Amino acid sequence: MDGPTEIEDLDKTDANKEVMQGFVDNLLKGGRADLVTDYNSVKQYDQHNAEVGDGLESFGRHFKGVMESGHASQYVNVHRLLGQGNFVVIFSHVKQGGDDWAVFDLLRLNDGKIVEHWDVQEKIGPNATGNNYGKF
Repeated sequence: MDGPTEIEDLDKTDANKEVMQGFVDNLLKGGRADLVTDYNSVKQYDQHNAEVGDGLESFGRHFKGVMESGHASQYVNVHRLLGQGNFVVIFSHVKQGGDDWAVFDLLRLNDGKIVEHWDVQEKIGPNATGNNYGKF
């Protein structure tokens, strides 16, 4: 994993989770690109997704472009928002292009703002095993 991995700011766990809940509600679910600086640091934003460049300008441009394209990912449900110190992970069910995806967004915060993002996305296939136990 590229970037800092040491957990810091244990006393800010609840506050960081609140920031991330606002990020989920307003940006991921609400599509409010105009609020990007409310949640992301303007000083540092390191992106570990190959489709999005580093820096807040790149993130904002990508987010706005996706929202305007009509092909934006739709965050259907956030199943878990877990955090410890300066790291928060969001485990979500997302619709992309008509398909269902399980998405993990891992974010590192500093002073209440997102400074780093990693993600893992996996397409949810049909229930091949015949049981009702899926990703969620």
